[in-house]
Amino acid sequence: MGCRDGFEVLTPQARMSVHGISRAGRQLRGWWGDLACGVVMLLGVVVMALGSVTSAHADVVQCGDVLGPGGRFELEADLDCDDATAVTLQNGAILDLKGHIVFCRGPAPRCVVLTGIGTQLLNGVVQATLHESIVLEGQGVHTVRNVTSTQVDGNIVVASSHNHLIDVMAESVLSSAFIINGDRNRLTNNVAHCQNLLFGGCISVAGNGNRLIDNFANCTRGCDSPNFSIGGNDNVLQGNRAIRNEPLVAGSGSGNGIVVTGTGNRLTRNTALETDIDLQDGNGDCDHNTWRQDTFQTSDPACIR
Repeated sequence: MGCRDGFEVLTPQARMSVHGISRAGRQLRGWWGDLACGVVMLLGVVVMALGSVTSAHADVVQCGDVLGPGGRFELEADLDCDDATAVTLQNGAILDLKGHIVFCRGPAPRCVVLTGIGTQLLNGVVQATLHESIVLEGQGVHTVRNVTSTQVDGNIVVASSHNHLIDVMAESVLSSAFIINGDRNRLTNNVAHCQNLLFGGCISVAGNGNRLIDNFANCTRGCDSPNFSIGGNDNVLQGNRAIRNEPLVAGSGSGNGIVVTGTGNRLTRNTALETDIDLQDGNGDCDHNTWRQDTFQTSDPACIR
């Protein structure tokens, strides 16, 4: 759903409340235009939430619950779920795990889902057994902060845009720990640990215009993909660390640090060490992306500085 479509589904009260902002937002372009659009939609959700939802501090969160629109919910004890998605957050809902664990033991591929716009998942652990432990979808503008998501195949999936992941630790096998398919997301100070990585990168970015700042990624025990894989365009990577990649076959060129195949990306002050090839530009030159002040020992092509 586009920003205009999302605006139309708001209540009349919500549309009146954000009318002035949306008019200004339409005059912007590029990143700021999209960001203003996200802010407009988030304000609309806040208006709806304040008008219809009461804070839910005391409510007991149970397996299969759909929380929201709006409201703040707190987990009072560990949540152990066997079947479908454990918890869904929608449209402005906030779930504070309060240091507790959400277990997903059944065959369902997703454990915690953030959908709609403007939800938050905070302060705890999500432990799943199969795939896609945490999924951010819908219109986006979601926040995941101070959350640990333990070892699954393809751990955190960001399918929407304008989300912020802060202080998140994700472990994964076979597929990426962070899969960023949306645009203009921010990843700040996150940690990705991968094992037996065969697909993507430990942090894999297919979307455009994302900002990755001060993140860490490594891969141990039989890795066939890089620590960071940047397939999208116009992304910014700054201060990230790709330390250690143990490939399936030493010297095969598969256990690399940061690999960029998209264009228009800017990489500044990143560190890549203890990998087959620390920095690699799949375009075969240094014209399609910008590399500046990075720390590394090996590169392909040699023009990367």
